[in-house]
Amino acid sequence: MVTGNSGSIDRAKARVAGATDYLTKPFTPVELVKIVFRYLN
Repeated sequence: MVTGNSGSIDRAKARVAGATDYLTKPFTPVELVKIVFRYLN
């Protein structure tokens, strides 16, 4: 999930909704690639 919400409650709601990971905006290209490769390996 990519979002502008960074709170722990928001993270918990994302998990309940089925998100496998959580990336808060703004993020760097390095952070995005790291998460993508986590699920490609």
